[in-house]
Amino acid sequence: MDEPIFHESWEAVAFRLLMNSAPDLNVFNADEYRHAIERMAPIHYLPARYYERVLTGVTTLLVEKGVLDLSDLEARERTWAPAWPVLGLPPDWHKSPEYRARVVREPRRVLKEMGLDLDPETRVRVWDTTAETRFVVLPLQPEPTQGWSEDQLAEIVTRESMIGVALVASPG
Repeated sequence: MDEPIFHESWEAVAFRLLMNSAPDLNVFNADEYRHAIERMAPIHYLPARYYERVLTGVTTLLVEKGVLDLSDLEARERTWAPAWPVLGLPPDWHKSPEYRARVVREPRRVLKEMGLDLDPETRVRVWDTTAETRFVVLPLQPEPTQGWSEDQLAEIVTRESMIGVALVASPG
């Protein structure tokens, strides 16, 4: 059969999340993973494709075990669409093995070298979404912009803030 293993790019990401979470993080075992899928609500489970179940099971366990915060997942979900049509292709240094390794090991130091010195209380997590792309999610929105429309927010967001090397400036 010539059918592809992954029908959509997100399925490969879900599979990689499972493969990286279970053995590398030693967070859950096969029985816990199976049980997380079995706990899916029937309204979600029955129409779900295989990799939807994989993604739901893994993310459920990572949240329950405290590896991920639900707000991180929600923030990532809102920005799931590929960013390159908006941002353009990443610069060469962004794909270099040295940068990729350092941004995972010491994200604060890398960001500081780029001119972004974060408050010590600001939580930083690096998401390795593909072999070519990493996202640094900074869940910070300037206080005066709470309740703004997407169009209003788009006016103050810069390319640098979208790739995680600058904060969105407060208006005014």
